[in-house]
Amino acid sequence: MSYFDKKLKRRKNKFKQKNTRNKSVNKRSKINVKISKNKRNERLSKRRNIKDTFQNNSFPNLVETTPTIQDLPKLSKLLFSENIDDVKFSTQAIRKLISMEEEEPPIEELFLTKTVPFFVKVLKESEDQFLLVIWTLSNIAGDKIEFRDIILENEGIIDKVLSIIDEKEDINIIEYSIWLLSNLCKDSPHPPLEMIQPCIPLFGKYLKSNDENLIQLCTLGLSEVSDESEENIDAVLKLDCISVLIEILRNTSDYTTQLYIIKTLGNLTSGNNLQTEIVLKHDGLLTLLQNLLKNSSVHLQKEICWTISNITAGTSNHISMVIEAGLIEDILEVMKYSNYQLRKECCWILSNAIYGGNQSQIIEIVNEQLIESLSEFLEDEKSGIITICLESYEKILQLGAFMAESQGSNENKLLILFEEYNIITKIENLHNHKKKVIQDLSKRIADNFFN
Repeated sequence: MSYFDKKLKRRKNKFKQKNTRNKSVNKRSKINVKISKNKRNERLSKRRNIKDTFQNNSFPNLVETTPTIQDLPKLSKLLFSENIDDVKFSTQAIRKLISMEEEEPPIEELFLTKTVPFFVKVLKESEDQFLLVIWTLSNIAGDKIEFRDIILENEGIIDKVLSIIDEKEDINIIEYSIWLLSNLCKDSPHPPLEMIQPCIPLFGKYLKSNDENLIQLCTLGLSEVSDESEENIDAVLKLDCISVLIEILRNTSDYTTQLYIIKTLGNLTSGNNLQTEIVLKHDGLLTLLQNLLKNSSVHLQKEICWTISNITAGTSNHISMVIEAGLIEDILEVMKYSNYQLRKECCWILSNAIYGGNQSQIIEIVNEQLIESLSEFLEDEKSGIITICLESYEKILQLGAFMAESQGSNENKLLILFEEYNIITKIENLHNHKKKVIQDLSKRIADNFFN
């Protein structure tokens, strides 16, 4: 393997990782999960016709109103009462308390009252109040990783939830059981694959249901399970659900479901080249991403661009598929009107394609707009994006030098574009960059091509 091939392999391994996404992508996903959580809580209240009216002798003032955090210690004590009505009352009240649309529901305070072990015990040992208990645990598991892990420490909890789904025909119980499982799979670092693997076939099964809410929850689960390692990606790919995901994405107008599916596809293409190949074998995927790229919100466009950048970080065949689909032209078009962060996502697509592409591919995609578009990121505060732009420019200039030599000329025609768009000055300004790798790379380009 040549030096260049080794360097290319290292670069692909580095940039085809899910944690290279802009942190705002993860933050954006969590915000949408929170919105979905609030909508789900509201929807279930309507389905079950649950009235937010709490009456109990221990709470004479808690009538026709909702509980507060000050009521939590008393409510927690009632859970352990021998009076079943007290237990039902406190369970419903606590569920309502932690489901309220607040910035910070009192989950931590709930743990301090030792009520979570009670809910887990009820779930594992009794059929009474299944729905309220699952609902409560779902809100808790989805709040913080630490809370998720405390629930998972209860051995057999996932198997119990799976058995509930198998035994019950109540759509509410099934939906909220899948929501609980999805929340037990979410956030990084994710639980070990062997712990959450039993959930994956379930997500695949209900992905084919006719219930939009179930489909959304299953796409959430798959997006979380696939967001970890190549082993996780393999586990999802074994479901053979890519065609189903593509069909749902093609037909749904639900923003959250679209987000989860695109995130899942992005995770799957962030694996090794063989895993990316499996995803790309499904007809219509790139065309669908192309259409969504033109007609979606900025948030979805960022996720789509991240997925495409994983593809262009693959083999030359993967790059060819992106080029042949006309996506490079679309990316350049998006860069004309999009905000800086979205243009930055586009930059990864272009630079990966240039760095990993062969001569004919680079010749096909390099034009004035591409060369100019990359230049604004030479002044970015992140050294990673500067480095990939410099490496892309080096390959472009190497191609220009090769073309000139093959034509018996001393003139690198591509260098003229660098002069026209003031890119030479920008590269020379990087000679004094704080990162030595950028200093060295910019000086090497200048020494080899600018003199």
